[in-house]
Amino acid sequence: MIAEKAKGRAAVYEARTRVRMGNGRTRRPRKRGASETKAINALKEHITGLKNEATGKGFSADTRFGHIADKWLVDLERKVNLGLRAPKTLYDYRDTVNNYLRHAMYELSASEVSVTCCDERIKTVHDDVGFATAKRVAGRRKPSPCSSQRNAATS
Repeated sequence: MIAEKAKGRAAVYEARTRVRMGNGRTRRPRKRGASETKAINALKEHITGLKNEATGKGFSADTRFGHIADKWLVDLERKVNLGLRAPKTLYDYRDTVNNYLRHAMYELSASEVSVTCCDERIKTVHDDVGFATAKRVAGRRKPSPCSSQRNAATS
């Protein structure tokens, strides 16, 4: 437990702990409160939310985007093994997740992944790599206005 007090303000207490997740990684959640008890209770509530992620059961607003993406890739691999999807599909999506989403969004919680966040990531990939890859990151099947502008510019 850590107590911080700035001049002229009430003390703020911070509770910290370590939690081992289902994939073997250790997270160090911490929560603050106006009293020691409030900080500990907030931390306990947060850890309870992490329980589903640690055991691999279900998703919540606190579930990391990386955990959701990994589960989705496992499900996609299962579909490939059953013959419901082409192996190239799994290859392309795994490549996209590993190269363009892992470093940028993996540690965000599901509640932090917004439309704006995804849109900014797609724009960054478009600017850095190109339209075809950005289209794959976005999962679009129809040509966008960007593609007609880009094709006109290169013609």
